[in-house]
Amino acid sequence: MKSKMELPFAGESEKEMYGEIDRFLGMSARYSSAGIWRTKIVSMAGGLIFAALFYAGMQRTDDKTILMVLMIISLLFGISMLCFYGNKPFPAMINFKKVIEEDGAERIYSDMKTARRINGSSIYLGSEYVFDTDGQLFRMCDVKNVYIKEMDNKGLKVYYAAMDISGGSGDGFVIIKRLTGRNEEQRIRQFMEVKKMFAFESRYTGI
Repeated sequence: MKSKMELPFAGESEKEMYGEIDRFLGMSARYSSAGIWRTKIVSMAGGLIFAALFYAGMQRTDDKTILMVLMIISLLFGISMLCFYGNKPFPAMINFKKVIEEDGAERIYSDMKTARRINGSSIYLGSEYVFDTDGQLFRMCDVKNVYIKEMDNKGLKVYYAAMDISGGSGDGFVIIKRLTGRNEEQRIRQFMEVKKMFAFESRYTGI
C-alpha cells in the first residue's frame, strides 16, 4: 500500500521539495492509499459507535422510532464510507498533481516558505499560491473573488470569509474562516482583515 503520491522529478532536490509541500498540505495523509484506508476504518468505527449508542438509547425509551432511524443512518454511513470512499479520484489531488507538474516543485516550495497564515484559518497565502493545510493547493491568479458567505446551520445563520476559485488549479468556492463577530460591523471588520491579505480588489456580499 503506497504512502506517497509519486510524481516524476529530475533530481533528489526536487523530490525533497515535493515531500515538504506534500507534508505541509497533508496530501498523502488524506489521499494516499494509506490515508484513504485510515478514513474508511475511522468512519466505519464511528458509525458503529453511534449505532451502538442509539441502540442503547432505544432500550430506555418507549418511542424507539427516531433512535432506530438514527441507528440505521449511522450504520449506512459507516458501510457507505467503507465501500465507496476513495473509489474515484479526489479533485483536490488531481489539481495538486497538475499544478506541481506544470509549475514545478521548486517554484511552489519557494513560495510556500514565505507564505503568511490567515489567522484562525488553515490557509496560508504566498505571492503566487494559496496553500490550504486541509489538503488543497491553488494558484493565486485563480482566486477570482473574496467575499462573505452566509450559510445555514440548523436554522442559524453562520458567516464565513470565502473565495471563488476558477482556473487551472480548481473550480468552486473555498471556505477561508468563520467570522465570529457578534454583529454585522464586527463581521465585516474581520472579513476586511482577510481581504487585505489578498493582492487584488474583491467584493463582498452584504449580510
